[in-house]
Amino acid sequence: MYGKEFEKAKEALEGKRDDVYPCREDVPEKLWGKPIIGEVKKEYPPIKAPDDYIRTPVINPFGIGSPRHSVNYKFDEDIILEDIQDYIDSTYDGHYNRDKFQATEFILDGGHGAGFCIGNILKYAQRYGKKGTSEDARKDLLKVIHYAIIALYNHDEEINEKR
Repeated sequence: MYGKEFEKAKEALEGKRDDVYPCREDVPEKLWGKPIIGEVKKEYPPIKAPDDYIRTPVINPFGIGSPRHSVNYKFDEDIILEDIQDYIDSTYDGHYNRDKFQATEFILDGGHGAGFCIGNILKYAQRYGKKGTSEDARKDLLKVIHYAIIALYNHDEEINEKR
């Protein structure tokens, strides 16, 4: 939901930036992390965040970051989960999606899901950092995670069929 804009706002709140609106109660949420232009800059001066600063909860489909699950993430897991969600969402509009079906669906339906997913996980993990730009390498990691999620789904479906 917030992604990189939230990080900019967090840095502003911590006093590391003064070029974007901070993420805090006196600033409208829609401005968080947005560039400050002109005289408006004086309206929201940066403040020093308390040492026990906890990020504003981000509600996402995984339930992480919901009001009942506020965590001071050390490794930006909430932001990375948003990136994963954005990547997965993009695959539903991509070239692997034809006529509202993904090829992966047919592979799973054919009983080849585990091998297909694990094979792709290995492929993209081994390719990581060896092809293209650093953004390409990051996308390889997103693919590893996406195929792991599909493998987990396939695993759960197979277990449920046996019950």
